[in-house]
Amino acid sequence: MDNNGHKFRKKLFGGFDRGDVSRYILSLAEERNAQAARADALEKTVGELTDEAELLRSRLDAALQALEKAGYGSGSGKNDSEETPPAAARVRLTRLGESLVPAARKLTAVVRSAPKKILRLRTASETAPERREFAVSTDELRSRIPEMHAGDRVLLSGTVYTARDAAHKEIFHLLDEGEPLPFDLKDAVIYYAGPTPGTEGHAVGSCGPTTSSRMDRFAPRLYSLGLAATVGKGERSDEVEAAIVKNRAVYLCATGGAGALIAKHIVSAEEIAFPELGCESVKRFTVEGLPLTVGVDSYGNSIFRSAREEYAVRR
Repeated sequence: MDNNGHKFRKKLFGGFDRGDVSRYILSLAEERNAQAARADALEKTVGELTDEAELLRSRLDAALQALEKAGYGSGSGKNDSEETPPAAARVRLTRLGESLVPAARKLTAVVRSAPKKILRLRTASETAPERREFAVSTDELRSRIPEMHAGDRVLLSGTVYTARDAAHKEIFHLLDEGEPLPFDLKDAVIYYAGPTPGTEGHAVGSCGPTTSSRMDRFAPRLYSLGLAATVGKGERSDEVEAAIVKNRAVYLCATGGAGALIAKHIVSAEEIAFPELGCESVKRFTVEGLPLTVGVDSYGNSIFRSAREEYAVRR
């Protein structure tokens, strides 16, 4: 990592205890090891169940053969109405076998599905995709987008604009009327957020991301007009993903519920449009090392799909 990367990393981790960061990274490694351990345990259990089923089957066969040799099998010539002790034992044994049928079916299903589950668990633990980290400014973001892939870490610095539902409606009204916009959309970054007022020494209060799907109906048009990135939380629609690919843009995810931490990376905030909207007015942020994750890259890869495939265990 270059010097800028070290600087942004320092700012990113400077807001909270480094020990927490280390413990978090360690927890990820432990979870990976736990997945491998679960795969091994499942494999061992399947082997044991298979051995037990085979032993049970051989014992039943041996018991039935012994009864047949003793003359209590079908066609033995004995009166079926007379239930002798060996015959009663045969009846009980037959009923036992019938009662084991559901368990045998369940065991068969487990044995058949186990190899796929084991492979899935091991694939997730051994071949998880490599995540990279980018420390970039908004001025250079457009040129760096092709290098980014879903799941990569981005420490973003520079100018970011806030806009939520109400602000988007006003922006579209200006577009439809041919009026000038409060900021240039070309290579801009819009953060779906409505920050609370700042306190002394802080540009804003809490500034967590809004659910991005609420802006899905607006995003394709804005991407087509030159928007480089949007920032929010949650999945995007197929139409938005298609617009991202078409316009070689990107969707970045901020961590929900971490509004106070995100606010520490906002150096300045200036209201530039629609003051009547209160916290939903458009603001111009200057951010430093804002921690984000690539949610949808310019190739159409989505972390929401890949993560499900990576960690899901199919039956």
